[in-house]
Amino acid sequence: MKRIAKILTITVIVAVIAVGFVGCDPEIQTEHHYIGYIYAFEQTIKVEGYKNMNAGDFKTAVEKLGEALGALDSATVSILDVRAEVKKMLGHKIEIRVGNDAPAVAEVNGEKILAIGVGYLLETDDAETIGGAIYVLRLSFE
Repeated sequence: MKRIAKILTITVIVAVIAVGFVGCDPEIQTEHHYIGYIYAFEQTIKVEGYKNMNAGDFKTAVEKLGEALGALDSATVSILDVRAEVKKMLGHKIEIRVGNDAPAVAEVNGEKILAIGVGYLLETDDAETIGGAIYVLRLSFE
């Protein structure tokens, strides 16, 4: 029985690493933003969202974004140049915004950011679709 428990524990740890860790606590906030965190591509990625959206929607959107980045992470594990491009992009600000906009490059104060509509994340059920939409933007951050 202990052996089965140990195997299950290892399996869960591997699954979390493969999919990516998602942490989002809408209680972590600034005056105007919710803040969530995703772990993918060997880094912790900060995600922000304005308080004009529902905290539960923000949390769910961050979780779905985490699943998508985890899938993208797994898909690019052996393609080092692509991984480097995606990691560079994820080093920029990521913002979940009100609306249904697909992932896009936006500019805030002269800086490029990755902007994604909360509705898009909530309504898109396939992590690979979300990840693919983010993947094609990677060269926009060079």
